[in-house]
Amino acid sequence: MNILLAYATYSGGALHVAEIIQATLESMGHTVTLKNVHDIDASIFPDYQSVILGTNTWLENKEEGNMNGAYYKLKEQLSGTPFAGKKIALYGLGDSHQYNTSFCQSVDHLTRLVEEFGGTVASELRIDRFYFEKMNNTVRVKDWATSLSSIIG
Repeated sequence: MNILLAYATYSGGALHVAEIIQATLESMGHTVTLKNVHDIDASIFPDYQSVILGTNTWLENKEEGNMNGAYYKLKEQLSGTPFAGKKIALYGLGDSHQYNTSFCQSVDHLTRLVEEFGGTVASELRIDRFYFEKMNNTVRVKDWATSLSSIIG
């Protein structure tokens, strides 16, 4: 399966999670292209059968709990239904201790983005305090990526 794994990050957490997902899926025989959302041109989506989108949860557009601003720039490039017929998975990082009312709402924003452009989300993962509980979260991410192989792969 040819998979696009896109991430947006400010502090590196979403990239670290993307690298875990990539390694897990590649060990299962999938081809995974890892790209920062800043470097994506909307025309590449037809090249992939599945798409995984990941983001931190941040204060963007004066709203706490938003997705990384790079996704808003990507949204400006999108038209039509680039996610139609694709198997889409999402992951988001957040901190429920400091931001309990907006914890991982970035995934909700990504869901709306995918649906607006013709897609359906097949799976999602919300990661709480990745670096504070890195060992447990790494296991969760690997398990989720393994399950993705049968869902999107």
